[in-house]
Amino acid sequence: MPRKHHDLLIGLLLLGLLALNVWTFFPGLGGRFIFDDLPNLLPWSALGDIDSFSKLQAFIFSSKFLPGRPLALLSFLVDDQSWPPSVYALKASNLALHLVNICLVFWLSSKLLARMLPEQSRNNILLLSLGVAAIWGLHPMQVSTVSYIIQRMCLLSTTFSLIALLLFMQGREQLELQPRRALALCSLGIGLFVPLAILTKETGLLICAFALLIEHFCFVKNNTTPWRLWRLLFLSLPLLLFLVYCLITYRFFTVGFQIRDFNALERLLTQGPVLVDYLHKLVLPTFNSGSLFYDNFPVSRSLIQPPATLLAWLFIAGLLALAWKIRQRHPAIAFGLLFYFCGHLMESTVLPLEIYFEHRNYLPQLGLWIALAGAVSLLGKKSLKAIAGTALALWFLLLVFISHNNAWLWGNPDLQAAAWYKSNPGSLRTTLVYVNALMRSNQAELLEQTLAQGRRDFPGSMNLLLTQRIVACFGRNQPTRFDDLPGIARHADYDNSLVSTLHNLSQQPVTRAGAANGCIAPPPALIAATYKGLLANAAYKGSWGTIYQYLGEMAQSARDTALAASCYQQAFRYNANPIYAFRAAQQLALLDRQVEALQYLAETKRTLSWRDRMMNPDFPERIRKAREKLAVSKAGTAE
Repeated sequence: MPRKHHDLLIGLLLLGLLALNVWTFFPGLGGRFIFDDLPNLLPWSALGDIDSFSKLQAFIFSSKFLPGRPLALLSFLVDDQSWPPSVYALKASNLALHLVNICLVFWLSSKLLARMLPEQSRNNILLLSLGVAAIWGLHPMQVSTVSYIIQRMCLLSTTFSLIALLLFMQGREQLELQPRRALALCSLGIGLFVPLAILTKETGLLICAFALLIEHFCFVKNNTTPWRLWRLLFLSLPLLLFLVYCLITYRFFTVGFQIRDFNALERLLTQGPVLVDYLHKLVLPTFNSGSLFYDNFPVSRSLIQPPATLLAWLFIAGLLALAWKIRQRHPAIAFGLLFYFCGHLMESTVLPLEIYFEHRNYLPQLGLWIALAGAVSLLGKKSLKAIAGTALALWFLLLVFISHNNAWLWGNPDLQAAAWYKSNPGSLRTTLVYVNALMRSNQAELLEQTLAQGRRDFPGSMNLLLTQRIVACFGRNQPTRFDDLPGIARHADYDNSLVSTLHNLSQQPVTRAGAANGCIAPPPALIAATYKGLLANAAYKGSWGTIYQYLGEMAQSARDTALAASCYQQAFRYNANPIYAFRAAQQLALLDRQVEALQYLAETKRTLSWRDRMMNPDFPERIRKAREKLAVSKAGTAE
């Protein structure tokens, strides 16, 4: 087939692939916010409609951690500036970004495979690259990334990452003939798009590691001084600086594990079985896979507890050893395997993150499909190619069918909750999501059964216990006790949503629901006592700052100024938030404790970050006025 006709055919197939992706993922554009969506968009809900530049700044720079993800947050405002935003619009942009990424994956794969499979014709390279893009784009593991609103961060960071690698390769290809132009293109790709990717999601830094892999596998070694300096400054140094930063701020990582039931070493050990489970689902996806919640994934306490830990790490070591051994004879396979594991260097090691999320495979799995393309290229006989082609076609159709089914579930949250619960009832988060779905649909009998089963499966979950009692009290008007909550709180398993559940309950007016049956809603004093029970629970140490904040607010509402001041002081002790220091100063001033109030105003000013100034532009002026008022009051007292 003439080159022109073949290129036209590839173009048409690529358009068909994009259309197939739209059909596959379109059902997932419905639904509602889920899990981390609202917590990450909380500043938007607090600011309301983003209708001014100050609100725009406050929202996109609202993260408390450096460097934040301002570009990802800004991208949400392209879809909608009002609160609440359109779920459909946010998810539609996710899908649009995924389509762009498929095109970029096709382009990058064609360049990579052309370098690593020089014996293949250009037509074969394009067909193999199209296959890589098709599997990557339509794999069921991509559904939770495309359909999960907050994973815009992952999608957009991948866009910048792919562009960076394409520019790097474009420049590197010209290094021998046009070194200045080559360095300019490489500098543009890494110097511009790495920061853009990092400001969308921190894993964008791994572009530097990917580029080093490409340099090793795709190009002849170049030892000229300009290139060696460039490679050191743009690729090696950023990775080294990040490693030094992690070592310097090691305390941050240990503090981050306070809210986990595992430490850094246990998390690292657990990632062996996690990565193997990812690989299993990538190669052999099933209809009951694709859940968002894996909070019940077994934590590895040592290499032999559970025994699968050692086996998993031996398997991974075997794959890495294989990649090293065949790196010269079969570079595409070796590169693909190393690319996959390289893509997990940040999220699947010692950072204090959740154990398991499928979206972490969004970009890394590209390596597996490049390795698969390399393996397919080794087939010599036409009969073998025909058999392999048929098997891959059937496997691909299965991928599409499963992805479409999973996307449909994402567009139907209540059915999704039921499906996830059926496939993984051992997950507390899945149980809670299903309970909420049953409450929305008023399926009282099934709700009662699920709550009862949940209490048997998770006896330490105070959230399930509280939900069960709230349903009995307010839904069935049954005699329900709440007076034992403080004692239960002292020994409850950690659940980050429990603190907010109690807070929401404290905001409800005190009513006598079904008083004839003896059901009385818990009054503020009982909720405060429950909070104090959590303060005696070491598992909640990471939440003590928030708990003291809520206790301070409750004391302030009850006009107990002394208690409010003490609670805000404790909140600031555990979480150096300037808001806590300012509230403590206000309460201390009301108690005529001017010296302490001035001290906390000084702490407010000291801890006030530029993000706090954006979120509350009038904050510095309020601090100044409060200090002036206290100074006048102090002078009057002295006179």
